[in-house]
Amino acid sequence: MVSYIAIAQVLGFLLQPTTAIGDDLANGTVATRMLWPMSLVKYYVSQWLGHVIVPSLISGCLILMAWHIAWSGSVQMGRVPVFLVSLLLGVIIGIEFDFIFSMLIVRVENETWFANAIRWSLVAIFNGSVIPFVILPESWQGVLRWQPFASMANIPIDSLVSSGFSLSSLAIQLIWVVVFTLVCVPLYRATWKRITVLGG
Repeated sequence: MVSYIAIAQVLGFLLQPTTAIGDDLANGTVATRMLWPMSLVKYYVSQWLGHVIVPSLISGCLILMAWHIAWSGSVQMGRVPVFLVSLLLGVIIGIEFDFIFSMLIVRVENETWFANAIRWSLVAIFNGSVIPFVILPESWQGVLRWQPFASMANIPIDSLVSSGFSLSSLAIQLIWVVVFTLVCVPLYRATWKRITVLGG
């Protein structure tokens, strides 16, 4: 439990990834981004990575060292590769969710605050980084693990701290990657057409 909360706090910026696309949509600067010789998806993902990659490496090393010292070498290094794969899947799901909500901002006439408020509330309550699933009734845990927000935080953290983590958890994440891709891609294309018609 303590390990879970510590990792959730240290890696919070990876468990709830957000790009600058929502702000750029709201203030109109996305129009200039569309003229750059790089796709918008690559641009925003690269920008996000540039902001978090160094803090991620530092935080990751610090949390593993602190955990190793505090729990008398109880870190099972064999779990780290699975954790990294699970964390990567969680980040992909988070980025896709960010893009979906950014497209919805356009659909609701740039009500950025409204859309972002819904997004942050959903993620914070249901991804397991604020309220660990382990303290909830078992019947709730089973249901919550299947929703997409758990794939952003709860499943990756469990892969590092819980002996109950299984390949079925990775399967859940892969399912949500596919589902969000199927939703995100057409919505993304349709929305950019609308942005172009409206002049950005």
